[in-house]
Amino acid sequence: MPKPSDVSLALEAAFKFEERVASLERALALAEMRAVLDPEANFVCGVSAEDDCAGIGLKLGPGSVQFVGRKTCGITTICPRCGKKRLWTQRRRLEELLLENSAGGGGAILVSLSLDFPHHLSLAQRWTILRDAWGGLTASTRRRRAAAGVFRRARIVHLLHGTDGWHVHLHCVYFLLAPISDSAASTLATAEAKRWSELATQHGCGAHSDIQTYTVIGDTKEDAKRVSSYLTKAVEEIEYDRGSDSPMFTCRLDRKNKSPWQLLNDASLRGDLAAQVPLREWMQVVGSKNFKQQSIPTALNRPVTGDDHDTREVAA
Repeated sequence: MPKPSDVSLALEAAFKFEERVASLERALALAEMRAVLDPEANFVCGVSAEDDCAGIGLKLGPGSVQFVGRKTCGITTICPRCGKKRLWTQRRRLEELLLENSAGGGGAILVSLSLDFPHHLSLAQRWTILRDAWGGLTASTRRRRAAAGVFRRARIVHLLHGTDGWHVHLHCVYFLLAPISDSAASTLATAEAKRWSELATQHGCGAHSDIQTYTVIGDTKEDAKRVSSYLTKAVEEIEYDRGSDSPMFTCRLDRKNKSPWQLLNDASLRGDLAAQVPLREWMQVVGSKNFKQQSIPTALNRPVTGDDHDTREVAA
């Protein structure tokens, strides 16, 4: 008669097996819909068999199951299979950079910047405005950031779609040479938010002050994990059709809009034909290579001396 512990392990393995199969079925459905919507796709990533392969097989392991012999497209911007791998890499890198900077005696701020776009603008037009406004902010507040100790930045653009069309907004991590107080961060936020509002007006947009946020990031491993998970929340959107569960870092815009990955879930798993329209536009825009959605440094390279620390920022 099997021991209770053996039965428990067997049940756990069976549950993991079923969970993995369900995850694979979900991933294949998303990949198939992406291939349908992408006119340049000549095979389905993760579904089509490799050219020199007799067919797709099933590889079983202790508590795991995976398909083998499948083609991979390598397009990380719009492919849920390849994109998720890249997002995991970015999540780990962001967490490592935050921990490295904290260990070196530095601090960090999570910055979120948004614009209120005219409703008639396309995704490409909105993204262009956001990119130009960010460039203006970068140039005009450089000295103030340097004075605050900012020497490096990481930037991620989040895309959402709702009743007002596309909402394109920025999340940035400011890496600082030393920890910053809430009052000092507030002073920097006031100056940059004022300039951001001016740039928004110049581009025919608005900039609501309650959406522009500057949050001091703690120095613990949990803080680094929360921030990196939030900035790469598309992992959960692809895998589970939901975003980050972090209560500390939330975006008000997430409540009434959906990301491209969530739209892909609607189109592939729920048969939502209306979701296909913005998805086609998204695939066309991000596939054009005219827009860069992430800019994450591979290393911090903390400066030892010098006053103009901001010259080492990542170009956005």
